[in-house]
Amino acid sequence: MSQQNVIKIILCSLAALLSNCSEQKSSGVWKSSDKLKIAATTTMVQDLVNVIGGDDVEVYGLMGEGMDPHSYIERPTDMAALKSADLVFYNGLHLEEKLQENLEKLKHSHAVTSGMEKVDIIIPEEKYSEYA
Repeated sequence: MSQQNVIKIILCSLAALLSNCSEQKSSGVWKSSDKLKIAATTTMVQDLVNVIGGDDVEVYGLMGEGMDPHSYIERPTDMAALKSADLVFYNGLHLEEKLQENLEKLKHSHAVTSGMEKVDIIIPEEKYSEYA
């Protein structure tokens, strides 16, 4: 066996090993391979996606019950879910304060409030006048 063939076998084995490792990491985030994978930020958005998507979707929730979206701290599994999801849904309107900029950069992410007209949004002037 030539040295080039040995190198090819080693590289192919290494590629297969790395591929298997990445599958194992993503399986920690996603349980199903045949459902649409959707990451959602708040429990309100998670519930919305679950009700509409039903059995056809698997939803990964970034924030659990009772978590304040303004003080959310990202976990490595959350970032893996955001990057590997087919779709990402978030509230928007700066509810996910620390995540907002990153969520807007994802091509497959959508704010569920994006269709709202500014005139329909009630904003207390004394606290949030910069959003009006």
